[in-house]
Amino acid sequence: MELKKTGKLFEFCCVAPLLIKKNKKDLNNFSQIGKDIGLLFQIIDDLIDFKGKTKLAGKKTKKDIKKGKATIISLLGYENAVKYAIKLKQNIFIKLNSHNLKANDLRETINFIMKRKK
Repeated sequence: MELKKTGKLFEFCCVAPLLIKKNKKDLNNFSQIGKDIGLLFQIIDDLIDFKGKTKLAGKKTKKDIKKGKATIISLLGYENAVKYAIKLKQNIFIKLNSHNLKANDLRETINFIMKRKK
């Protein structure tokens, strides 16, 4: 589900510059990076909902549990969801290695996603 909503949004943001520059060489790589960033964003959102405070998050938390919603946390547990998010971040950074300094803004965005509390 996450790959169809948030994942598609981040995927488009990652591939749009390549489409404009007509750079098909990196298209598949950045398509997957965008999907991974979208998944990472959703995992962090689930973690915020699970452990976050409503006032700090700026939205009601604990909604997913109350609704019985299937999340990465309900599937893997909190600690494993955190580990999965860290591993996903590492894999994204590995995919960005060949782009050196050009990918720094994207790395900063990913670090922001990982640290966000709301």
